[in-house]
Amino acid sequence: MNRPSIILADDDNALLESVQKLVELEFRVVARANDGQQLLDAVREFVPDLIITDISMGGLSGIRATRQLKAEQPDRRIVFLTVHEEPVFLAEAMKAGALGYVVKRLAGSELLPALREVLQGRPFISSSLRS
Repeated sequence: MNRPSIILADDDNALLESVQKLVELEFRVVARANDGQQLLDAVREFVPDLIITDISMGGLSGIRATRQLKAEQPDRRIVFLTVHEEPVFLAEAMKAGALGYVVKRLAGSELLPALREVLQGRPFISSSLRS
């Protein structure tokens, strides 16, 4: 079975390493990025099935990169993995075009289910933000 391709973006390399280990049994990590511009470049080169990105990164933020990606490639499926648990960040992420939103502290239990849902075109929001 061919594993779906994924790109990871976060400015914390240790976190990228941890996330890659978490997802690589089900997904093929084709690139990692440390900021929004690197993410844009990687998506244009690899055209992944899924994208995991942080919101707060140096340079181009994950939100701005998502807006740009969705304008260029509307079919890209994007999941935010972030420390931000405030509803305003969730609203901005979804408005930008994300289909998933996972809080980092819940990644161990929620990231893989989120990726499976988003891969099927269904939204996923971390349990700490569901009303």
